[in-house]
Amino acid sequence: MKKVIIIGMNNKFSTKVNRWFSILTGLLFIVNGTMNIYRGGDLKLLGIILGILMLAGACYYLFYGILGFAENSKFSPKVKVDESEIELKNSLWKPSQKLHWADLSTIHFQSYQILFELKDQTMSFSYHANPDVSKEIKQTIREFAEQKGIQVVGG
Repeated sequence: MKKVIIIGMNNKFSTKVNRWFSILTGLLFIVNGTMNIYRGGDLKLLGIILGILMLAGACYYLFYGILGFAENSKFSPKVKVDESEIELKNSLWKPSQKLHWADLSTIHFQSYQILFELKDQTMSFSYHANPDVSKEIKQTIREFAEQKGIQVVGG
């Protein structure tokens, strides 16, 4: 069994709403940027510069909307839990961290932070998510940890 939880954004909206909001914003930036570039007038150079900046912003929002909220994307901030490991990623640009269940001794849940006690060190994972996503992350990790006989504190 495998469970993937997209961390998303720290607001009250669901992952789907945030995804479509980012894509829609990117599309609006494309329209606005194109209009700025092709619009005539006395400040044509300024319109071209603003249009190019808007198109660059459009690329970011489209990239974030398409790849930042997809379960299979290597870019999306997420918690992926399966029978052998936990994969943690809290930022679009940072690499994910993988922990094997066999290496864990204790898991401590704190407010928007999880401490993993490994055999030789402690690893911290902080994330920014809405309360429902935070509860889902903790509940999923707790279920898998209990199946593996790993002690869970807090939560």
